[in-house]
Amino acid sequence: MEVLFNEQDILQRISYDVITKELEVPAYRKIGLAYRENQTLSLASKQFLNYLEYR
Repeated sequence: MEVLFNEQDILQRISYDVITKELEVPAYRKIGLAYRENQTLSLASKQFLNYLEYR
């Protein structure tokens, strides 16, 4: 399992002129994760899941 979303990195890699603006009302998105067994996850994946419990 690997998840990475960094909009600033993505915007720097494209050649288009893109303007970013703050939203008046913050937008949030729910995500779902699926995995078979906790024992087969990488250490980074386990740490990410632990981090999500506190968010």
